[in-house]
Amino acid sequence: MTISQVPAIAYGGPETSPDDPSPESHKLAESGVLIEFIADISDQPLLPADPVKRAKARFFIETITPKISSAHYGALYRGEDPVAILEAVELLQKLLPAEGYAVGEWSIADAAITPFLARANVALKNDIGKYEAGKGKAAWEILTQDAKYERFRKYFADVTSRASFQETFYPVFIYFAHPFVSNGFLFLSCRM
Repeated sequence: MTISQVPAIAYGGPETSPDDPSPESHKLAESGVLIEFIADISDQPLLPADPVKRAKARFFIETITPKISSAHYGALYRGEDPVAILEAVELLQKLLPAEGYAVGEWSIADAAITPFLARANVALKNDIGKYEAGKGKAAWEILTQDAKYERFRKYFADVTSRASFQETFYPVFIYFAHPFVSNGFLFLSCRM
């Protein structure tokens, strides 16, 4: 079985180089599947013990991920108005408790959504996308200044201040990895 999706992992089988996984290993892909799999095999509690909170964590993922990813990728690659990201954030805020993470304590719900939010943040702040120049920065200003988004800002600060996020997210790479910056300017020099 060949997997051409990212992210992907090879699990089990004899130890080999990551570039050449063992044919005896199990190849798994898709970020949502991998988060659930890691929660299943981890010694760390990635899902709440309470079955209702576990269901709420999964509901959060299933509700927010398609909204935020569609809005982000629509703005980035299809030139759609990035204000749709604000609409997705409004839905996210409605699902968040008054304090804490998506279901109170940090869980797979937060792990699943944080990368989308962080990439959207980099894109908006730097006006990266096929939309009209200035619209990303305008949406970012609203998101960072309007009192309406205070709960989101607190949540985003909480999830992005975690050591696991700080050690694995590189905004400079996200910025330079895009085939265009500042709305269509093709960036051809070095990538970091």
